[in-house]
Amino acid sequence: MASWRRRKSLWILFAASTAREFYGRAIGELAQFCEEKSYTADYRVLDGDNEFSGRAQLDQFHKFLDRRGSYSGCVLISPAITDNAFTERVLQFCRANHRFPLITIDLNFADSPASNPPQRDTYYIPPCVKVDDYMGAQLAAKSLYQYWRDEQSVPENDIRRKVVYILKGNHAKSREEGFCVGWEAATGLEAAAVRTQVKVRYIERWSFFSAMNHARGFLQQEQVDAFFCCNDEMTLGARVAVLQATAAGFQRQIPLIGFDGNEAVRELAQLPEETGIIDTIVTNIEEQVQTAMHLLDGWIQSATRPTRYQLPLPIVPRSVRLRE
Repeated sequence: MASWRRRKSLWILFAASTAREFYGRAIGELAQFCEEKSYTADYRVLDGDNEFSGRAQLDQFHKFLDRRGSYSGCVLISPAITDNAFTERVLQFCRANHRFPLITIDLNFADSPASNPPQRDTYYIPPCVKVDDYMGAQLAAKSLYQYWRDEQSVPENDIRRKVVYILKGNHAKSREEGFCVGWEAATGLEAAAVRTQVKVRYIERWSFFSAMNHARGFLQQEQVDAFFCCNDEMTLGARVAVLQATAAGFQRQIPLIGFDGNEAVRELAQLPEETGIIDTIVTNIEEQVQTAMHLLDGWIQSATRPTRYQLPLPIVPRSVRLRE
């Protein structure tokens, strides 16, 4: 029997940096699982907060590779998008060690709708538990449209002329494409027209301060009617930029809609007229972790590799505005 199936220990890697609430909630579920199943856990965070993040992540992942014989399995959690070289290195490892139990949570192996992952001939893709970003972003577009139409009484022709900025990192194409498809369905615009009204702007490191600084510049120099932020760290940063612009005399209201369900953003979304945040798409972190750990435990105990992708997990809209 392989050595990793004789041990009851897990290596739990958090890839990157900014989603602190995600990690906190994930650790709670992981600790409960390990206690119930009598696993010990070794937690490590792969540094991803600076321009050298890709190199740092690789270096720390290599430390895991050197010690993997001491562990029953590995969980790799990546709510913050990682460097491409790091992702490719994970895939190389999985190809060379395809019997070693490794489950990923929310790690993007391709910029495509999550429910349709491409077949990869070069690398072995590990099992991944991930929410359906594509559908979640469509819900975000629907929520924004309904906010303007139903709560602000904006005429539909005026909504079609609104300019929405998507703030995203160098990945998350599923969220970008899902929002555009959702906006097309909600407004009745042609796809080409949607691309002129929905602007995509890339925010390095998906962080609060990067989003704040970029949003401030967009508000000063360009027409902006709303922000869709591809994670809630950026939602909070963009909100600060809007508040600063308002204090400086900016007259128009700029609604914001987020993604992930950060607790602070959920609370702010309860008072959209005061906070500017109208909604956030809530992804069930606890269910993602529970599902991943159940699959990993089954793999360790039975040596049966689970399905490549477990998709989609449900996304729970926070707002009652997401109604038919």
